[in-house]
Amino acid sequence: MDIVRKVGMTFIGPSVLAVYAAVVEDAEAGSEALGEAQSILDSGCVAHNHIWFARTAIDHALKIQAWDLAEHFASRLETYTRQQPLAWPDFIIARAHALASWGRGTRDAELAGQLQDLRERAMESGLKAAVPLIDEALAAA
Repeated sequence: MDIVRKVGMTFIGPSVLAVYAAVVEDAEAGSEALGEAQSILDSGCVAHNHIWFARTAIDHALKIQAWDLAEHFASRLETYTRQQPLAWPDFIIARAHALASWGRGTRDAELAGQLQDLRERAMESGLKAAVPLIDEALAAA
């Protein structure tokens, strides 16, 4: 973080802050980091931060079972990419919504099918890091 703050937060700051939030043991410090990252994103920064921040922040929220937070980050990314949809962000968004629904207790065949489709897309696209949370949900089906 020290190096990123010296170089400039608009180049990679939100992405690094999301990683920090995911690994720090102090939940308040993690929450503050996510807030700072969102402020930087809202103020303007390099575009890759929106995708990388969302991916990491969503996974963190899903792991701590903060379903609303995961969907909040997915909605932010969806808003950002609305004018120019991209396959990877679209996958991140769909996965976040599906896993948040699953986490809230939806266990129907339609959602299980969506999760299976997302798993297949991840494997076909080489997004193997996205698979374990999907597998956890499918194992509980």
